[in-house]
Amino acid sequence: MAQAIPLSNPLRFLFDRSRKKANRPLSPEDRELVMGLESTKADLEYLHDRFDQTTDEVLLDALIFERKATELKYKYYISQMKARGIVQG
Repeated sequence: MAQAIPLSNPLRFLFDRSRKKANRPLSPEDRELVMGLESTKADLEYLHDRFDQTTDEVLLDALIFERKATELKYKYYISQMKARGIVQG
C-alpha cells in the first residue's frame, strides 16, 4: 500500500514568523490554491475515516484508488504553492 501523506497543516508556513516568507498579500490565484489545498486535506481526512470503517473488499479497492488520486491532488497543490512562494520547505 502506498505511504499516506501526513496531514500536518502545510499552511502553518503562512503564519509562522520564524520562517522566511514572501511579504506580499495573496493574489486571487494564491487564495484559490490555498482553498483547494484545504479542501483536499479535508477530503483526505474523510477518506481516511471511511477507509477505517469499510469492510467490503470492492469498496476498499475503490477507496484506495480514490485516496491515491486525492493524495496526488494534495501533492499538486503543495508543489504549486511552493513554486509561487506561498510555502517554503
